[in-house]
Amino acid sequence: MSDITLEGASGRRQVRISDLSLGGCFVDSISTHSVGDEVKLLISDADGREMEFDGKVAWLSGGVGFGVHFVGMDDENVKFLRSIVEG
Repeated sequence: MSDITLEGASGRRQVRISDLSLGGCFVDSISTHSVGDEVKLLISDADGREMEFDGKVAWLSGGVGFGVHFVGMDDENVKFLRSIVEG
């Protein structure tokens, strides 16, 4: 997956994500977050279209990243993610 922009309490940074699903993703990052932190992810599709997603840190993986659960998704968010996940 391509680079993604993550915005949280520690500012904006480029990160990589994996395990993208309609419910969330894993963020590969050494940045420090706590469970429950609110984050925003700017995700791009293969055509270069971007969409912002709100999420909350759901779990931590000691120094390698954290799981994000998407929150407040509307129909456009779901449609956009589905196009990426289902190809």
